[in-house]
Amino acid sequence: MSSVPATVLRELSKGSVETVNLMEWLAADMGKLAQAVARETSDLTLKAALKKAAVVAKHLGVVARMRAFGSAIASSSNLDGSHFRRLAEHRSDLVRQWACYAVNDPFLNMAIGDRLERTLPFATDTNMSVREAAWMAFRPHLEASFNDALRRLEVVAAHANPNCRRFAVEVTRPRSVWGGHLRRLKVEPQLAEPLLENVRNDASRYVQLAAGNWINDAAKTRPDWALRLCERWMQNPDPATHKIVVRGLRTLRSQRSGESAKLFPITWPAALEIV
Repeated sequence: MSSVPATVLRELSKGSVETVNLMEWLAADMGKLAQAVARETSDLTLKAALKKAAVVAKHLGVVARMRAFGSAIASSSNLDGSHFRRLAEHRSDLVRQWACYAVNDPFLNMAIGDRLERTLPFATDTNMSVREAAWMAFRPHLEASFNDALRRLEVVAAHANPNCRRFAVEVTRPRSVWGGHLRRLKVEPQLAEPLLENVRNDASRYVQLAAGNWINDAAKTRPDWALRLCERWMQNPDPATHKIVVRGLRTLRSQRSGESAKLFPITWPAALEIV
């Protein structure tokens, strides 16, 4: 983070530029940014909420800061109003992320379908950090309304926009670096098979990577399921499916060929020998 130029940090604090990499995202002073956004708005309630959150956020980690600003916005704004729309369309990707966390604030009484519909525009944002915020912010609601949310996400996985398809895959991954694990999908990954079938031969590399990572996640707790799924897919593969399968089996393949090979509990299907 120390390599981020001071001039860039100043512009990020003003909200006049977007972050372009993880280091800028981590180094940005969200407190100063919130003060700048507060000065821009004429909504006195929102202004006060942003200023209060700027003080609280100093003592929080980066994801907790996002949630704090999201809660501040959710508690002080009409999500269908013009003031919120300005935040959701702000030139700063960080502010757009706050807006995403606002529509996913756990204290908002909102149906899962409405919450998903309000989250998807952030999943298609031009900035990758906002797209990441979309699945991270929505993920707790998937766990809370599992069956309904998963059914809706199966539809999203067939969306014409690859960013929406990627969101549907990423938000349901059994494991997560930034968020909690989805225990049910670690144990029963087959529940998400209809969703994964929608992207098994996806032309988007962005979606392929997410799908491969999904299978790799599940393989760590259900190697039998991962091998069975990939074996079936490889009966009639295309180049996209092949790429997903190779990525999805990377951990199992390393275990099979490494020192732990003798401990490997699953028979490797013949259809996967050539992968």
